[in-house]
Amino acid sequence: MLLVESDKAKASKEVINRISASIKSYNDKNLKPYLLSLSYGHTFIDHNNNENIKDVLAHVDENMYFDKTLRKNNGETIYRS
Repeated sequence: MLLVESDKAKASKEVINRISASIKSYNDKNLKPYLLSLSYGHTFIDHNNNENIKDVLAHVDENMYFDKTLRKNNGETIYRS
């Protein structure tokens, strides 16, 4: 789990993009017979709303499984050929 403190809803996406770029860079080095990958879910929490943390985490978890399903349906490879 990664928590990003920001007043911008897009801040978590920016962090995810940087992490994804680092993973791609590592995979491009062909150091292992497998590829690293990341499935992620994120949401923006408005601190003015009194959202229940369980509900927030459930929403993030749903988003992560949605991303994971998209990757699987797009045929993302996890092993090198």
